[in-house]
Amino acid sequence: TLQETRKREFYEKPSVKRKRKSEAARKRKKF
Repeated sequence: TLQETRKREFYEKPSVKRKRKSEAARKRKKF
């Protein structure tokens, strides 16, 4: 179901999360 995929999406490896966060921060800094 959609909720299941959302939960799976929400749970990712901490390293992946950190990478995404740092990338988002970099994008934010550019603008």
